[in-house]
Amino acid sequence: MKKFNFIYIHLVLLLLFGINIPSIGQSWNTFSNPVDAPVFGLCTNPTMDTLFMGGGFINSSGKVLNHVGAVSNGTCTEMGMMMGPDNSMIGTNGEVDCITPFNHKMYIGGKFTTAESFNAMHVAVWSQGSFAGVGKGFNDIVRCLAVYNSQLYAGGEFTFSGTTAVKHIAMWNDSAWVPVGQGMNDDVEAMIVYKGKLVVSGDFDSSGTTRMNHVAMWDGNKWVSLGSGMTTSSAMNTMGMPAMVHSLCEYKGHLYAGGMFMYADGNAATNMAVWNDTSWANTGNIGTGMSDIVQCLNIYNGRLIAGGLFDMAGSQSVNNIAAWDGSGWNALGQGVDSNIEAMTVYKNHLIVGGNFNKAGGNNEAFLAQWQEATGIAGEDHSSIIISAYPNPSNGKIILKGLNGPSAYNVTVTNSLGMKILGSTIKNAGGSCSLDLSSFPQGIYFVVVNDGKATASIRVVLNKD
Repeated sequence: MKKFNFIYIHLVLLLLFGINIPSIGQSWNTFSNPVDAPVFGLCTNPTMDTLFMGGGFINSSGKVLNHVGAVSNGTCTEMGMMMGPDNSMIGTNGEVDCITPFNHKMYIGGKFTTAESFNAMHVAVWSQGSFAGVGKGFNDIVRCLAVYNSQLYAGGEFTFSGTTAVKHIAMWNDSAWVPVGQGMNDDVEAMIVYKGKLVVSGDFDSSGTTRMNHVAMWDGNKWVSLGSGMTTSSAMNTMGMPAMVHSLCEYKGHLYAGGMFMYADGNAATNMAVWNDTSWANTGNIGTGMSDIVQCLNIYNGRLIAGGLFDMAGSQSVNNIAAWDGSGWNALGQGVDSNIEAMTVYKNHLIVGGNFNKAGGNNEAFLAQWQEATGIAGEDHSSIIISAYPNPSNGKIILKGLNGPSAYNVTVTNSLGMKILGSTIKNAGGSCSLDLSSFPQGIYFVVVNDGKATASIRVVLNKD
């Protein structure tokens, strides 16, 4: 990893979301309220005000979560209602594998069959502080969720929703889960919207009678293959280790895929490949790939990040996580000691979840964060300190402390972390007015950005 000399400017930082935020530099750091079992799903809302996590965990520092939780404003919060000594009204009764926002609600998928003791067959929705099932759910595990053309899609190991055949992928039409074309012949593990099309990947190798080889695109009417897809050697197939694609990510206008495979379009591609809209490639695009399975991909600080269970990225020795800068792979410090299952970016930190026990050599089990310096020597780390009056309010609010530029970008999110308002406001002598009277009473978060720094404040609307 390249190292830089920085003039360290110590900032007064809030301990947000239960995360210990270190000084500017490069380091792995733990959460102040760790969970007690692996994390398989991570998600942040569009304005990065809430971190959602799902997995096999039950507790976080003594607080019962039951497989799913939200961290917001310094507090780790259970998703559900406390009821009874058995905590049956918190979270789900089984592992949560994926989380995604849709229509100002949070949707989760996984191995569970109940959420808050209500029927929720492998998929549930969280809204207004409570869970509910989504239609008839599915007969098996939901591995991934995505939003495409303003509709929610689910992929996984399932083949039915109630009595409706949905072969490993389905669309929610606001009243029921319906099939998407002929579906797939095996599990769907990942989904992404790429250049206006839905792309899926997984263990499948066909849709109907059409060969797909682990990655496919929906053209609005049918599934089409992307080249000849990914394959492995006959020896690996004989050993019961077929090719599979676990993750998809768009980076600098191209589609990247990670998983366990040896070839892409018949060319050597070790567990990583890039689609250039005509064919799959490797050498010259992402080096020589990874030594073992790639489980997840994301973007952080302008680089492609790969996580999984591998000790080499190209010719670089790494520990289960690496960054591609366009010309080569780099380690992220000492990495983690076992597999990474999920990644997201939250408050300029890369958050990773998985089945590891150490990150950067420190005891940081299942959930950790990587922070990098994002500035250069002499960078202006200006700050904003805002206040809101009155607070609580009936919706008419005055923001004070705007002592910088003539205009600020303002984002407002609800208690779920969903963005409900975004606008540019003018600075009038250090203050400005904000009208939230059209929104229902409740808790909201106002985020102000001047192009250099960000500040947030909790606002309560009370219309009684």
